[in-house]
Amino acid sequence: MKKLLLMLAACMIMIFAVSFILSPERAYSEKPQKKKMGTVKAMPDDVKKVLQNDCMGCHSTTGNPFAKGQLNLSVWDQMKPEKQAKKAEAICHMLRKNSMPPKPFRDSHPDKVPTDKEVDMICNWTSGN
Repeated sequence: MKKLLLMLAACMIMIFAVSFILSPERAYSEKPQKKKMGTVKAMPDDVKKVLQNDCMGCHSTTGNPFAKGQLNLSVWDQMKPEKQAKKAEAICHMLRKNSMPPKPFRDSHPDKVPTDKEVDMICNWTSGN
């Protein structure tokens, strides 16, 4: 009889635990909120000029296959606004952490490295300012 009561109590605890874990209210309240990507303003001419001069050599249809696979600026106008916003944010991020252009390219082509002022201008555009 004791064993039966213990098994019944264990089953009740398991049912309670499972129902708590799988409850719709709990599942809904703990879902991570996806960051809704906005859009970016149309690319200003000054930003376009910097990207053309410093980035398009690699990040274009005729550029480096790996680079254009990550970002192909030749097709920017054909991207959906959400994708443009995501890519614009990535451009700013990569420039800010000095990942772009890559160090070997920076060393051999210092004229193709955006200045701090140009990076600020690009990041202001990507953030919607």
